[in-house]
Amino acid sequence: MPASFLMSIAGFGLLCMSMHRHARQAGIQDRSARFLRVAGWCALIISLAVGLIAGNWRLMIVEWIGQAGLAAAAVVVILLYRPRILPGAVVVAAIGALLAMAI
Repeated sequence: MPASFLMSIAGFGLLCMSMHRHARQAGIQDRSARFLRVAGWCALIISLAVGLIAGNWRLMIVEWIGQAGLAAAAVVVILLYRPRILPGAVVVAAIGALLAMAI
């Protein structure tokens, strides 16, 4: 389920960048907050869908919740120690998730 995990990182990163404070920390313009918020929620929904398609849906929901927690923790660590790399980390996570889904 690496695709689901990476898409969760991208989703939480986009949601964080939609907030004024974190946008300032990451060094991005605050004008695109609505787009980032919608894109973040879409990424999380795609992450859940990828997880549910992979197998037994009851087990996958529990696994997705765990992965989402780890992804959120990873984004928090990035925000704490290197907030300027958050936009790049989101792009890398999204590309990695798309590649993992293609394989």
